[in-house]
Amino acid sequence: IKDLVIIGLCRYGKFDGGALLALDKKTGKQVWKHDLSIYSWGSPVDVYEKDGKSYIIQAERNGMIRLIEGKTGTLLGSINQDSYVEASPSVFNNYMVYASRTGKIYGMKLK
Repeated sequence: IKDLVIIGLCRYGKFDGGALLALDKKTGKQVWKHDLSIYSWGSPVDVYEKDGKSYIIQAERNGMIRLIEGKTGTLLGSINQDSYVEASPSVFNNYMVYASRTGKIYGMKLK
């Protein structure tokens, strides 16, 4: 996805709405859009496999964590946590770590 710029939009479509957009770096045209149930305070995080497959992890402020295919914007899975997630997750090797507003820190194996 090196030819894409992936950005999050707040207040998109409705007051609490949100979306992720992938834009072509050369043309600025939209490649894909993924609507979120509510906007995010954190930035999308890109993750790559050794074979080059790309994924986007997006934490929404309501606790929903989404895994999105990087080239197409297809939702691959999601999990809902106990509280708001106010920051971008951190990823190292096969693990993702993020904190919720309740003060809990979560770790999740990605594969």
